[in-house]
Amino acid sequence: MLRRELLKYGAGLAGVAGLQILSGPLLAQTSSPAVPISLRIQDVDVELIDGSSVFMWAFSQGAGRPSVPGPVLRIKQGQSVTLSVENLSSSSHSVQILGLPGASFGPIEPGKTGSVTFTAGLPGTYFYVDPDRAPLNRLLGLHGALVVEPAAQPAGGPITPYAASQTTSGVRALFSALRISVKMNSLTGGI
Repeated sequence: MLRRELLKYGAGLAGVAGLQILSGPLLAQTSSPAVPISLRIQDVDVELIDGSSVFMWAFSQGAGRPSVPGPVLRIKQGQSVTLSVENLSSSSHSVQILGLPGASFGPIEPGKTGSVTFTAGLPGTYFYVDPDRAPLNRLLGLHGALVVEPAAQPAGGPITPYAASQTTSGVRALFSALRISVKMNSLTGGI
């Protein structure tokens, strides 16, 4: 093969690959109804490891059990989401997703429901909190994670955050330490 042909085919392949990469975000998204996510804010007594209990506020998803931190919410990049929060607590609260403009609302009075519709931005992990009386409400349990997953599956697969070839001794040590934490958690009954 002549050098000129190699360059011609190489440039052609690079151009096709470049168009493929660019075509993803440039394609118009079809409008679909917003994905509903329902949370509740509740007054709870959380049992500590020593058996004593402490008053906290907690999020629950739908009719699920309240938890501190709140449930992990997973959505796809570019998805339209309607987040509704019912306040079953004895005081007013607000909700803000840190890092996502326009994804905040409140105050929500006791017994009322508030909602906001937003479009999921860049993939990543975001923090949803109650910004009122900061940082008190967050420290008393009103916080959780919102994971925005890429619209297309990453190269490593749907649940692989990195390729196996990137595993280092530090990563192995972390997972080794987590096994100890899991054992400790089972001894204490978890939270």
